[in-house]
Amino acid sequence: MNEYLVEAIRVLRDPDQTLPAKEVAKQILINAGYSSEDIATEAQDSSESVNVRVMLFLA
Repeated sequence: MNEYLVEAIRVLRDPDQTLPAKEVAKQILINAGYSSEDIATEAQDSSESVNVRVMLFLA
């Protein structure tokens, strides 16, 4: 699952991506538990590294 999150963040940061692609990337991150603030911060960050939070859901 982390690969999907990394790719979603890369899509958000890529200025050549379409708006629908960026919207799908945002939805992936929201479903993974990212807040709107987290997504905005990641989208604005232009560094090469991607910080992915690992979330553990306990039942």
